[in-house]
Amino acid sequence: MFKKLTLVILFTLATGLFNSSFAQTDGAMMTINVNVATAEQIADILDGVGMTRAQAIVQHRENYGKFERVEELLMVRGIGDSILNANREKIALE
Repeated sequence: MFKKLTLVILFTLATGLFNSSFAQTDGAMMTINVNVATAEQIADILDGVGMTRAQAIVQHRENYGKFERVEELLMVRGIGDSILNANREKIALE
């Protein structure tokens, strides 16, 4: 019984740690770390960002390195002020 309980606890911790690497919940709002998330994860969480824009975010990150400021997302084609402002509180960089 102790062995099963230990495995369940370890699995729960591992799953929670894995999921928190790209996204975290803050009450009812989900945030996403655009410096490590996949395009699919970005598209799922950010409003107004589909796969094309999400892939552009990942491509920009791969070409130029991690985003240091949220405003740097404005350099990504398809991301303008309205999309950035609509998602500002959902975007994490660390």
